[in-house]
Amino acid sequence: MKFARTTLRRRLAFLFSALLFLGFASALLAYQRRRINRYQKEDEENMPIGAKQRVEWTFARFHYNMPYGSFRGFQRWAADYPKSDRQLVQGVIRLTRINTHVAEQVVDAASDDIYNWPWIFVEDPGAWVL
Repeated sequence: MKFARTTLRRRLAFLFSALLFLGFASALLAYQRRRINRYQKEDEENMPIGAKQRVEWTFARFHYNMPYGSFRGFQRWAADYPKSDRQLVQGVIRLTRINTHVAEQVVDAASDDIYNWPWIFVEDPGAWVL
């Protein structure tokens, strides 16, 4: 009887600690997603003028998954995103007469939309997993 109680207490302690760990992990994940979404919404509000007009050329960035996840929310495909995309587009507008899309465009590797972009920028292609 005493052995059964100790085993039950150990199992309950293990179950409680596992549930506590899962709760903290879920809370951390929810916090990170909320933080990332907040930055994306702020960025969408600050889109450049003319972001919705028809153009001849668009700078598209390739979005891919990494085998080892991300480090503190940083993903290799998003290095210097969106600042570098906007600076490149500003340079193309200034140095050429090409009618260019002023907002950045991200194309997911798993989507069929990838075939609609004849030119796509890939950051660190050695880190992707398809």
